[in-house]
Amino acid sequence: MDRRDGIGYGVGFFVFIAIGLWAVLDPTAMEGYHAVGARSGLKQLVAGFWGRGLGFTMMALGVLALVGLHTSE
Repeated sequence: MDRRDGIGYGVGFFVFIAIGLWAVLDPTAMEGYHAVGARSGLKQLVAGFWGRGLGFTMMALGVLALVGLHTSE
């Protein structure tokens, strides 16, 4: 894997962890959210599962992906 690809993946995984942290710290952020537009079904699905469970899952997957990214080199 190219170094630039690794940096891009790392930034993406950090964003994934940050969204998970947001879900843990503010589990009521998506209350009353109604999705419109393209991919509204997926957006509404994420809003429906928003909370601590989703947050911890996203953070765990992000950390595991970062570990996998750096150990594969």
